[in-house]
Amino acid sequence: MARYFEFSFNGHRYEARGAARDTRNGFAHDVAVWDENHRDVTEASMHYLNRTWECYPFESCLHRAIEQMADNEAYWEKETYKREHNCTRLPKGMGKQIEDKWHEEYKKACETIKRF
Repeated sequence: MARYFEFSFNGHRYEARGAARDTRNGFAHDVAVWDENHRDVTEASMHYLNRTWECYPFESCLHRAIEQMADNEAYWEKETYKREHNCTRLPKGMGKQIEDKWHEEYKKACETIKRF
């Protein structure tokens, strides 16, 4: 069973494919995300022992993939700041500010998910 999704993140459109597979102790959901140019962006996997309590199949795994995208963006924004300002640490509170910004993008992206 494969399911396809679309969502927007940081002003860009992304597509995702969810696939289920059996494991030794239950089953797993895998999600692969790619951008508008069909380049791989990230992958996520979740293992379950029995049923899931999701609103739709692959919800948790898809949210994890989007969260990884937000974490990567926050990491690179911090590293870019440090490189541009020739420093090894961010000013006090800036790291949290950057993380909060990308967490908001994560929440917005989760609201734009379209299933088909």
